[in-house]
Amino acid sequence: MTANGNNSNTDVDVDTGGSLTGTGTLKAVNIFTGGTLAPGASPGTLITDSLVLGANSNFQWQVYNAAGVAGTGWDKIMVTNNLNLSAVSSAATRISINVMSLHAFSDTVTGNAINWSKDDIKTFLFGNVGSITYNSGYSSQIADYFSFDTSAFTTSDSTGIGSSLWSMSYDSGTGNMTLTAVPEPSTYGFAIGALALAIAAIRRRRQKEKKV
Repeated sequence: MTANGNNSNTDVDVDTGGSLTGTGTLKAVNIFTGGTLAPGASPGTLITDSLVLGANSNFQWQVYNAAGVAGTGWDKIMVTNNLNLSAVSSAATRISINVMSLHAFSDTVTGNAINWSKDDIKTFLFGNVGSITYNSGYSSQIADYFSFDTSAFTTSDSTGIGSSLWSMSYDSGTGNMTLTAVPEPSTYGFAIGALALAIAAIRRRRQKEKKV
């Protein structure tokens, strides 16, 4: 189903194998086990009054421009009231965020995300919610409710970032959900090491100049 335009009085249930896309406004949205929520048709924003993400449901998150803004550079979800994650009861039932980099902004074909080096640590505004309902018998940490599939993602230099290097965070004060991707330590560690060596070389040169 594609939801574009103002459908603020419409409730939507997405069952196994189904998907909800679009940039419209909806009322109550329920993504059941095996269903998929995919804001936009390329990067876009979907607005709901409330949202339930069921156990083993899917969220397709598309990114085109890592230097852009939420809703155009990458997908964004807006939940006016409550985001309900209570159906997730263990690591085995986590919601899968399927990360997809796009060939072009108006495209749905995979490609390299622009403005994103494999060495970059990137943080994205994933969405904004009024509140979150957790499973009290499982966890009160939002990171425990999501897993990641990055098989359809590559950076500008055709390099992937493994699923274990992504995480979700939540600020209850602002309502912002934030997605962070951290490259392998060896990649940015090398850059930091090179920078340290350069700084040390400059210091040595200045010390020599002072002695002359």
